[in-house]
Amino acid sequence: MSYDNFDHVYLGIKLFHEGRFHEAHEEIEKFWRNYHEADRCLYQAFIQICACLHLINEKRYTGAQKVLERARKNIFRSETTGTNHIQNINHINEFKQFIDLEKIFLDTEALLNEHLRATDFII
Repeated sequence: MSYDNFDHVYLGIKLFHEGRFHEAHEEIEKFWRNYHEADRCLYQAFIQICACLHLINEKRYTGAQKVLERARKNIFRSETTGTNHIQNINHINEFKQFIDLEKIFLDTEALLNEHLRATDFII
């Protein structure tokens, strides 16, 4: 499979919007494994956010925190690698058309923090 097969990303985005985070993670990872452009870390961050949301749904908050921190590093890494100069600009523009990665990250972080605050009061 070539990294040009963007169908896995489209399906992953669809699954994400349906709340099927584990399946979205698996589908996008099929693309990511064979994709080695400079913006690779953006796809990895999205995979990690999907994993985090899956872990939140399973009430595995410690694992979710760890995965979300790795996603944060990948999002910031993409900013320092200069994604404006990547060879495959069409794919990343399409990806950004359907996914606002920074907003999804912040929303996921807020959701996780809400769950963490709620578990502080459990006796």
